Amino acid sequence: MRRLIAVTFIVWIFGACGHKAPPPGKPDIEPPVLTVLYPVNGETLSIDTVRIKLKIEDKSPIKILRIVLDGKVYKSTGDTDSLFFTTDSLVDSLPHKFVIKASDVWDNWGASPPINFYLKGK
Repeated sequence: MRRLIAVTFIVWIFGACGHKAPPPGKPDIEPPVLTVLYPVNGETLSIDTVRIKLKIEDKSPIKILRIVLDGKVYKSTGDTDSLFFTTDSLVDSLPHKFVIKASDVWDNWGASPPINFYLKGK
């Protein structure tokens, strides 16, 4: 009987240590995973409006998307169809960078890898 109790206790301890449970009332604790499909890193763009194509992986619905362009929040939206920025105020000769950040309905924030791009004279 002691052996059975000891084995049960050891299994319970190891099982509990390896499992990360979400906090009560928050069933999703993982941030969204974002991949920018367009534009690609290092690309030279010659267009006025850049429509970002994005792949989002998450267990929960996405609440907000944010474009951070050259270190400043450019736009916040809840609609992937509105994910674009204009290049009219950007300097042609400088490299530029943007990151897409997303929050799901449980306030888990994720970010895409930074995308560097250049502008060709418009």
